[in-house]
Amino acid sequence: MIALTFMVAIVQPSRFIVIGLVATVAPAGPVLGGYLSEPFSWKALFLLNLLPGFLVCLCTWLFVLEEGGRKEWFDSHEIIFFSVVATVSGIAMFYRELSIEHPIVDLWAFRIFNFAVGFVFSFILGIGM
Repeated sequence: MIALTFMVAIVQPSRFIVIGLVATVAPAGPVLGGYLSEPFSWKALFLLNLLPGFLVCLCTWLFVLEEGGRKEWFDSHEIIFFSVVATVSGIAMFYRELSIEHPIVDLWAFRIFNFAVGFVFSFILGIGM
């Protein structure tokens, strides 16, 4: 469904090739995980999921914003579902990372003023590029 939404009509036939490629390459995940856990630690595997997790969250919000105007925003069950999933997942992630003793992503680092300002400037620069 997302492949239909975010692709222009001219490239839509090639979406099946991309989806098939992803399905073909998917078994490489456990092999890569086993390879990385040898020289590093098993905890490094969780860091690999940060980027895909962020991209899924971003795509969910983009779907909500893109389809919201077409489907009368919260009159659509899909928009309500994806909004609830994204909101609950975000709140759960922040709660978990702020409440455990050794978080994977140390959000308490944002209490350091220089780090927080540097992050904000990097974020703004990244958006501008």
